[in-house]
Amino acid sequence: MAKVLISQGCSTEMAMRFSALTLYDVALLIDDSTSMAVKDSENRIDTLRTIVHAIVKIKTIATIRFVSGGMIAANVTPEKVQKMFEAIRFDGLSMIGTALKRRILEPLLYDRQHPRKKPLLIIVLTDGEVECENEATLKTVIKESVTRMTHTGSNHTDKVGFTFVQVGNNFGRV
Repeated sequence: MAKVLISQGCSTEMAMRFSALTLYDVALLIDDSTSMAVKDSENRIDTLRTIVHAIVKIKTIATIRFVSGGMIAANVTPEKVQKMFEAIRFDGLSMIGTALKRRILEPLLYDRQHPRKKPLLIIVLTDGEVECENEATLKTVIKESVTRMTHTGSNHTDKVGFTFVQVGNNFGRV
């Protein structure tokens, strides 16, 4: 993967970092709440689309789930990104912690009927605006998942990583 990225103009350092994605199953949780569509919404949505396109250009994403809507996109490639964004209704509440638990952790990590072959890297894309949810919920959900994975055994496939990408200028929110 690194050689391909370097041939496309990526620096060696960044190509090596991006190559690490092959070690994980990657799931995206995208904030599709109303707050993403207000204020500087055009920029937020365009930025969000650009980020998702860049990620899937490097690695096909196993699943993309959404904070407010029930849409699920699987095996997303760069060609599918535009159609996916055309179908998104940026409407609803930003309950990031609740969505992380219900839409990603429960079906993709805790469900033992579908064992993982690789550790799960969860990338949350949000403006950081949390609505109708206790501010401690996200922290609690993450702590619970780490505790749960620690107690399930030492198998590396039971591990999870979290990355948060803030879109917009609500600094310090997430």
